[in-house]
Parts: sequence; C-alpha cells; structure tokens
Amino acid sequence: MKLILIKPFLFLVIILSTFIVTAQNTNKKIKTIYSYTFNAEMNTSSIYNMEEEVKALKNVTEVKIKYKAEKKNALLIVVVKEAKRIKESDVLFQPINLKKIISKNGFTPDELTTETFSK
Repeated sequence: MKLILIKPFLFLVIILSTFIVTAQNTNKKIKTIYSYTFNAEMNTSSIYNMEEEVKALKNVTEVKIKYKAEKKNALLIVVVKEAKRIKESDVLFQPINLKKIISKNGFTPDELTTETFSK
C-alpha cells in the first residue's frame, strides 16, 4: 500500500525538479568580449566620448579603449552580458554597431575578435 503512494509522489518530485533545472538553464547570461582594432589619432576627449557612446549600446557592461599614439592604432574592448536568444524578436547586442561607431568618429576599423563565456 505504501509503495503505491510513494511512486506517484516520487514521479512528481522528478518532474518538478526537471522543470526547475530547465528554467534555471534558460536564464543564464552569456558573457562575450569583443575586441576591435582600428587606426586612429585620438586624444583623451575622443577616447572618453567614444567609450560613452559604446556604453549606451544594449547589454554593454564594460568598455575600454587602449590607444598607442606612436603606432596610431587603438583597441576597443567591449564586454557584453546577455541572455541567450529565445525568440526571433529578442533584441540583443549587435557587433556591427561597434564598426559604425568607429567609422562615425572618423577612424578606420580593422579587425574584430570575440570570446564567449557561459556562466
């Protein structure tokens, strides 16, 4: 008699734990680091303005520009944390916006590299 009552309870616990684990996995944030090299002659004001412009993009958490005046090149480092795309209508970070910002500021974009980390 007790065995008959335990089986449905055990089945219910297994099903509920599966749903909980699935729900936790869909809410994970993915961290992506974008590094964009470009040719530029910059001053501290243009570096600050460009960093602020990139910070305004969706899901951007960190921005840093490393500039080498003697070589006239720079490295734009952008950290993005966002959930995985679930629906087609989800709006996520678009790396093409980095190229647009670099070009808009009068600089020549070079190479984009990415690194992705799952949490």
